[in-house]
Amino acid sequence: MSEERVIGMVQKNELMQVRVTKKSYSGRDYIHVRQFVRRKDESEYKPTAKGIAIEIRQAPEICAVFEKLAEELERNK
Repeated sequence: MSEERVIGMVQKNELMQVRVTKKSYSGRDYIHVRQFVRRKDESEYKPTAKGIAIEIRQAPEICAVFEKLAEELERNK
């Protein structure tokens, strides 16, 4: 059985959000970045196929890439 913990969330619009979660599966830890959606007549968000799973050991590399992106965005303001 897998254990999941929400690390953070970005609300894209009224019906869509992106969640970053940490999840264990088959004895390995992963970071998931996944899009969730909900129907207007429902309150619960459901995961879509749009997203990625990264082994936790790769997290520092991914973070470094996002730091470079943040620096680039800051330079281009």
